[in-house]
Amino acid sequence: MPQTDRRRLVILFLGQLLFTASFSVDLTLTGIVGYQLMPNRTLATLPYSLITFVACLTTFGASILMGRMGRKAGFMLGAAAGTLGGLISFQALTDRSFLLFCSGTAAVGMFQAFAQYYRLAAADNAPEAVRARNIATVLSGGVIASILGPCLAYMGDGLIPTTPHAGAYLIVAILALLSAILMLGLKDRPRQPLPHEGRNISLHFLRRIHSRGTAVLSACRDHQCCFL
Repeated sequence: MPQTDRRRLVILFLGQLLFTASFSVDLTLTGIVGYQLMPNRTLATLPYSLITFVACLTTFGASILMGRMGRKAGFMLGAAAGTLGGLISFQALTDRSFLLFCSGTAAVGMFQAFAQYYRLAAADNAPEAVRARNIATVLSGGVIASILGPCLAYMGDGLIPTTPHAGAYLIVAILALLSAILMLGLKDRPRQPLPHEGRNISLHFLRRIHSRGTAVLSACRDHQCCFL
């Protein structure tokens, strides 16, 4: 594997590790924090639900953005949103604000929308023989981080004695910031045109549909006439 490809794979592997570790902190504590901040206990899981909901809303837009601006810009934007989300969540715990906490977790959802393209970026312009291996290598970073994340949540839980759980969200912000800095070293690869780009799309199949439709209508008229 060329040195540039190996470097790219390492960056994406570490990016996946940092994202999954930060997401695991949210996964571990967000339901508990929501339960503590919200007097109406039925909405306690809303902050965590917003992570997935916002990720679903922004995934398509993230793909379009990276198609125009490149993977590097998109990944840095997503990591910046994760950093902001961690800081907002920290401030929400300090202010005991449920709505502010929901805003912070929503920003983490944007981070998730961009980060899920790390594994796909590992296959960009890669030879077909190594694409599956590259994707698996990047995803293995998430496996490691899924063990590391809860440990970081436990470590950050009591980091600020006056505000329980707040330190864990500072860790979320730090991990996302490290991911943004890491992505500075990522180089975008030239976009390969799709096979149909630059070609005129034949409308022959439409003509065939029209001719078949005309024949069917004609047969129906003849059939109706038989009953008259």
